[in-house]
Amino acid sequence: MNSNVLKAKVKTDNISCPICYNILKEPVECLICHHNFCKECYDKRIQFIKDNNLEVKCVLCNGNKNGNWIIKENQILRSLIKNNILKCKNCKRIFNNSEELNNHDCKWIKCKNCKSSFDYDNFINHIKLNHFEELINKFRKINNNINSQLNNDVNLAPNGLYYCGKQTNLNCGCCSGICSEKNCLCVNCMNYNKKINNLKDDILINKAAKAAKYKKKYKSYYCNTFFTEEYKCKFPNTCFECQILTKLMDKYLSKDVYESLIN
Repeated sequence: MNSNVLKAKVKTDNISCPICYNILKEPVECLICHHNFCKECYDKRIQFIKDNNLEVKCVLCNGNKNGNWIIKENQILRSLIKNNILKCKNCKRIFNNSEELNNHDCKWIKCKNCKSSFDYDNFINHIKLNHFEELINKFRKINNNINSQLNNDVNLAPNGLYYCGKQTNLNCGCCSGICSEKNCLCVNCMNYNKKINNLKDDILINKAAKAAKYKKKYKSYYCNTFFTEEYKCKFPNTCFECQILTKLMDKYLSKDVYESLIN
């Protein structure tokens, strides 16, 4: 199941409407067979019965009492569904069934500092504007535990990215090959910047300090950034920095993440 998904404490089958097959909305209970239906589905069924002069009866058990389909609001089930609804923990979108929920591609990132959610465009700016001091303190604290991955002489650039000034060995062809504020980051610095900004495994940071996401359909990274009023880094015309990321993605990403993106 997608890591962004809150698991329901009740089985979807037990809270699905027999008419629309989605999660029950304002459930009502048949007092004859005790099955539950969406209030809207029940109302539509009753209207259909009246419009077609049909016998009033439950659509599941075919039962009635004195010619009526007897129902009541199921307050207990309404409360249970409300507290266990299937939804994305980041963007809070609600889903009708587990299949929709599992296929959901969330476009939001949650800031672990203030618990607010942002799209990819605004997340890095939010960190720099609101949590810069926290970011610096976190770096100093964590840096003592990652000497095996990063050199002690790590620098913080004005754009908010950390770099070590060492040879990258990336063979990008676009810069001098030194990990710096104007060049490509080395693999260790890329991973560290991702970690300190709470970015997902498949997100990379380009030379413009923008978080970029891979689009499988176009086999390319993009940062969704406006460079002019007319030009935006989006498919199929991505910016130069994101084109470099696409070229280097197999270097920056772990093997399993890389294979999941290209396959």
